[in-house]
Amino acid sequence: AKIISTRMERKMINNAKKADLILTSSKSLGLGENNGFVEYLENFSLKSTCVLNYEPYPIKKNEDRNENFTIGYIGRIRDIVGFEVLRNWASKLESKPKILLAGDGVNVNQVRNILGDFDVDYRGPFKQSDLPALISEIDAMWCVYDIKRGNISLGALPVKMFDAAINGVPSITNSGCLMQDYAENYGIGIPFDASLNLDEISTLCFGLEFNLSNIENPKDVFKQKISELGL
Repeated sequence: AKIISTRMERKMINNAKKADLILTSSKSLGLGENNGFVEYLENFSLKSTCVLNYEPYPIKKNEDRNENFTIGYIGRIRDIVGFEVLRNWASKLESKPKILLAGDGVNVNQVRNILGDFDVDYRGPFKQSDLPALISEIDAMWCVYDIKRGNISLGALPVKMFDAAINGVPSITNSGCLMQDYAENYGIGIPFDASLNLDEISTLCFGLEFNLSNIENPKDVFKQKISELGL
């Protein structure tokens, strides 16, 4: 698998060198050692422009709280390790969270089995238009993945983190990678810490300020870059 991955990376880089414009979906915030895809490509002497994958809607923080703190995962269900982390943490808690799952994917049944001891509400596949209503039912979005996945360690920013944020809901993210920097710097999430109980997680989540307005508008960034190229 490592050999195949290296070959795919080499092919991708060679193709990128032929491009007039390279767009990526993450870049470092300059807060430390956590880099994004812009910095990754710089290792190959490739210059790119970051256009974040989110819609800059006005944000209204969701002040409504569920009686039973509800963690949601709304998207393609495929990362097993992230759900194992959720199970291992939640199984030790005196007060258990409710879990809302929505989406399809090759690992739906396996994930439902992993979380079988908890109160899980699985909604199945959904349409993009269903997203705001689904997010309104949760207290936090689960954005914890296998940190050994290359795209996570290289600086992937999950779209669901931004989807949750523009609907006023915080995310629980991986720590030690770029998504932690974005979550903390813009007040849209907290890094996962297995030592925290549910009340502590809830307090941290509801204390966030949601400062996404401080992020560059991705549409403006894209238009500016296209203008510079004379397109």
